[in-house]
Amino acid sequence: MKRRTQAAILCLALLAAPALASERHFTFSYESSVLGEGEKELETYSDFKFGRDLYYSALDERLELEWGLGGGVQSSLYLNFEQEMADDGTGAIGTEFLADGISNEWKFKLSDRWTEALGLGLYFENGFKPDEYELETKVIVDKQMGDFLWTFNLTAEPEVHFIDNTVGFSLTPSAGAGFFLVPEKFFVGIEAQYLNAWEDLDQGKTASMISAGPVLAYTGKGWWAAVTYLPQLANLQGSGLDYGNGQRHQVQVAFSLELGGSPERPAASASVPAEFQAGRSLYEARCQECHKLHDPGEFTPESWDAIMTKMKYKANLEGDEEGSILGYLKAFAKKG
Repeated sequence: MKRRTQAAILCLALLAAPALASERHFTFSYESSVLGEGEKELETYSDFKFGRDLYYSALDERLELEWGLGGGVQSSLYLNFEQEMADDGTGAIGTEFLADGISNEWKFKLSDRWTEALGLGLYFENGFKPDEYELETKVIVDKQMGDFLWTFNLTAEPEVHFIDNTVGFSLTPSAGAGFFLVPEKFFVGIEAQYLNAWEDLDQGKTASMISAGPVLAYTGKGWWAAVTYLPQLANLQGSGLDYGNGQRHQVQVAFSLELGGSPERPAASASVPAEFQAGRSLYEARCQECHKLHDPGEFTPESWDAIMTKMKYKANLEGDEEGSILGYLKAFAKKG
């Protein structure tokens, strides 16, 4: 029983930390992690916006198919929908619903937030609408230290408006930080963003708003969900809050369902030399009950050393268990 308990601790700590899946713990701020090769997820984002001087209620919906391409690269395809109900100034409530174009995302993980000094990612999203084209770009910096996680995004988004032949632009620094109340499961934190927008670069800045609020996230087996409440706190472009370019309240709910991963690897005896079979058996047979297996080739031998150094005392490995597992992982680790 003691050995099984120790093995479970190792799985939760060693495997869950640098997981293959790209769980989100914030909804407005991105993290550097990406899906592993062959992994797929279906994600939905529901953005509720309300609270202006006159009646206003809107829902932006995004449906995303996301897949991992390997080598720290992830891509996805979005379908975007928008529904809005607003007072037209006379007391009459107008309703608008439209399919708001498609988007294609590319995300690159350049360094890992757990094993290296900082996680680093780049994000590019092409947005196509009938009346405009958008290119959303992000630099993502994050770090996970035990149960504490933070991320910082710098987002720049030029927009080309076809009807009036103008170019808009937005620059949005955002950040999130929080703790896992249940390791790798239940997360609580806070998000903040500072939106600067130019509807037409020739006309000057049109919006400058700061918003911040709490976030809750939960990761289950094969799924995750997160919700953020992000009220507008300050308007730096004028007096009072900005109810023209923004609203008082915003709630975003994200949900993801795993569609499948890479094919199952063959039995240890079929592909692993005899000297590593014990390490692989210990790694696979006991750990995949808690978390899906992390491919040894995802990290370099040096990274696996760093992970084991952080986790071996928490796992309280006995005898040669640490060396056996580490020997297998390093033998099939990423080269270079």
